[in-house]
Amino acid sequence: MDAYNLIISPAAKDDIKNIYDFSRLNWGETKATYSPCPKNAIPTYFEIKPV
Repeated sequence: MDAYNLIISPAAKDDIKNIYDFSRLNWGETKATYSPCPKNAIPTYFEIKPV
């Protein structure tokens, strides 16, 4: 199963999380799941996996 990373800058992360619930967002047959990087890693990313 392929996985795709949507790179989100730390400054935009909170704004984006306020707009979208990534754990429930669906694009057609894909499901986005929020996968935070380790706290010392930049940037935070959202991992998008086909379902």
